[in-house]
Amino acid sequence: MDARDTKHRLVAIGTSAEGVVELRRLVKTLPATLGAAIAVVVHGDADESPLPNGIGPDTPLPIDYAQHTEHIVPGRIYVAPPDRHMLIKGDQVCLVHGPKENDTRPAIDPLFRSAAFAYGARAIGIVLSGSLDDGTAGLLAIKDRGGIAVVQDPTDAMAPSMPGSAAAHVAVDHCRALRDIGPLIAALVANTGIAPAEIAPVGRRELSTRVIELEHYISDAGVALTDRDWWNELVTPCGLTCPECQGVLGEVRDRRVLRFRCQTGHAYSAMTLLRVLAATSEAAVGASLRALAQEAELARRLAIQPAHATDAAALANLASSITSGALELRTMLRSQLQQTPFTSATLPRTHMVPASDRSCPER
Repeated sequence: MDARDTKHRLVAIGTSAEGVVELRRLVKTLPATLGAAIAVVVHGDADESPLPNGIGPDTPLPIDYAQHTEHIVPGRIYVAPPDRHMLIKGDQVCLVHGPKENDTRPAIDPLFRSAAFAYGARAIGIVLSGSLDDGTAGLLAIKDRGGIAVVQDPTDAMAPSMPGSAAAHVAVDHCRALRDIGPLIAALVANTGIAPAEIAPVGRRELSTRVIELEHYISDAGVALTDRDWWNELVTPCGLTCPECQGVLGEVRDRRVLRFRCQTGHAYSAMTLLRVLAATSEAAVGASLRALAQEAELARRLAIQPAHATDAAALANLASSITSGALELRTMLRSQLQQTPFTSATLPRTHMVPASDRSCPER
């Protein structure tokens, strides 16, 4: 279905587990007569995905997990179920077990991209409270296709990172406190006194459309390791490795926001990749220290065995040397960690935008 054939609007909303309380407050304010469908993704681990009745027990609109190939009906709220990306394809919702994006499934960016592709100027993307920056690239896609970009005012958000990142990278149409977003949705759907969003210049729109197309294909169908054409067109090699599958990462050619894709389709924003790599390196260091400690302990035990009496001195020296090396490694790493802010302990799940950028004036 072409976007021009879609008569009603689609409102795509993204938040993370930290924003569920705010999401619940928002859907309560939506009118029962809303002439648009609502698609919601809560970014987070599969076991953190909230039940629809936990999001909207008091909403005037029917709300439930989306069903695969379910037809989209205005006035309903569709929630991405655990461990599935939710995509919009024509007039249907599709659920796929595609590659993780930003270290999670479901993720916000796949929904937003598919909404931009299917609904064009009739798509409304909304980024609410949440950690890091999922939703930024997807909101760029909605904006590039002529849709409307909305963010919760970061100063009003429990977790300001996601709306702050979106506001820093996207020329948002509306930046509102949570209490004002429900009425704004109603006004946008009814088109009462709301100016249309600016459409991206033709050249950028063509490049973005191709990027959206390629990334939508990856989320929808997955990719084979032998299928390199899409990857070469979408990214440039960057010398980094995917922490999920150990494949080669490339930098996505849309340079407005730094992000990466591997050859099997896993996608990362730069901040998410930094956090995942920090956690991975700390785990690897911990495993190395444990292995050294066990090696030293085994050498000490062998040194006191009668059968190894002739090697006792050498084994004792080996144990001492390994222990000293492990202590030096631990001391060096502790010193390094004190000098860098980017560890799993010190790199916050909330990526703050500088205070001067957080007011995100409407454009």
